[in-house]
Amino acid sequence: MKDNISVGSCDTSGAVKSSIIVRLLRGGKWAFIFRFMTSIIGFLISVLLTRVLPISDVGQYFLALSAVSILSVVALFGVNFSAVKLVAESVELGAQEQLKGIFLGCAAIVFFAAGLVALLFYVVLNTLPLDLGGLNYLRGEKATLIAIWMCLFSIQLFFAEFFRGLQDVFRASIFSGFLSGMLSLLILFFCWLTGFSCSLESVVLIIIISNFVACIIPGYELLSRFWSASFCIPWRKIVIVSMPLWITNLMLVVLLQADIWILSFYADGAAVALYGAASRFTQFLTLPLMVVNMALMPIISELYVRGDVSRLENILRATASVAFLPALFVIVAFLFVGRDVLDFVYGPGYVDAYYVLLILSAGQLVSVACGSAGYALMMTSKQRAMMWITISCGALSVTLSLLLVSNYSALGVAIASAFGLSLQGVLMLFWVKSGIGIWTFPVVGLLFRPRRILSYFD
Repeated sequence: MKDNISVGSCDTSGAVKSSIIVRLLRGGKWAFIFRFMTSIIGFLISVLLTRVLPISDVGQYFLALSAVSILSVVALFGVNFSAVKLVAESVELGAQEQLKGIFLGCAAIVFFAAGLVALLFYVVLNTLPLDLGGLNYLRGEKATLIAIWMCLFSIQLFFAEFFRGLQDVFRASIFSGFLSGMLSLLILFFCWLTGFSCSLESVVLIIIISNFVACIIPGYELLSRFWSASFCIPWRKIVIVSMPLWITNLMLVVLLQADIWILSFYADGAAVALYGAASRFTQFLTLPLMVVNMALMPIISELYVRGDVSRLENILRATASVAFLPALFVIVAFLFVGRDVLDFVYGPGYVDAYYVLLILSAGQLVSVACGSAGYALMMTSKQRAMMWITISCGALSVTLSLLLVSNYSALGVAIASAFGLSLQGVLMLFWVKSGIGIWTFPVVGLLFRPRRILSYFD
């Protein structure tokens, strides 16, 4: 027994064990390399923008980035997650014709929805006399550019997740933000070196060009591979699986993004820039778990389909242990040198984001401690449970933000966001236990003796 987990009790062959380890290491290797580099690239882009844009424009950039994140979730309709699940199942069953239908059906949904969402965004922002807080500064030409950015970003994410369902983590990692981010960073760095005067519009245009390139390459490869004159699209299956995942992911994005929008209604662009800069740093806590999840998603689905629940628990808890240690190290580092890091990276004007950074980091640490509970629910047909948990926690987080922002500004919003995220993780953790019968939190013994991790695949 290892922390009440029965390892070695599964009937699965040693070959399957070896296959899972190899796939985790191979997929995890590429996921780690490219996800780490993508996070660093996004971080460096934000640092460059603090050098080439005034602080108010930096705040608008973070709002535009948040708008793209939210709108892309609406446009994807959940197929970025359902495609991984459905493709993994089709590959496991050897259903090649079904695989073609899933690709073409999901692609049609994403292309149509992305165009529709972009049009609605432009119409609402430019023709309706509404007070939209920080979005008021993004009207006109900026709204057009953001709509195009969102379309390309959504398509790029869909292509990347389809590769993930095919267990091609290498391509999935490249096309899920690394390629477009690298191109954007190189162009912005060149502009900074040459002293080119940048505006928010020119920055977004650079990002659009980069995303367009990152869509063409995987799009051509997938269309060449799956286009067929005769195909049958399982529309009903796609919609049934995608709908709860879509609502869940939308509410999750609201949970993560509502804070900056609420703050934009009650504070100036400088406060939004400080909050956005602090939230950028917190990605380093979640990076290890995000990398693990990228490699785990198809494996969770396969082991659940086989009924190999004991091994699934072992893998989830072992990988959660691996992800928790670096997250703990990062938050300790923030505690002691957070002010100095903010000063060095962004400049003296951003030191005031220190306490916001600590509060947001604490919420992320609790979420990481709950392991891959959310993905366990999504990949085991328990997506409706995750949907309701996320909706409830998102509503609570928004309500608390509205109550606290007037008196405590960014600190109040950070407290509400961290509490909502922590509660969501804890609820999903216990729901996985009650619904599937497994835990996903780290194994205490592995935190002190990580060399034992391979034994959890026995």
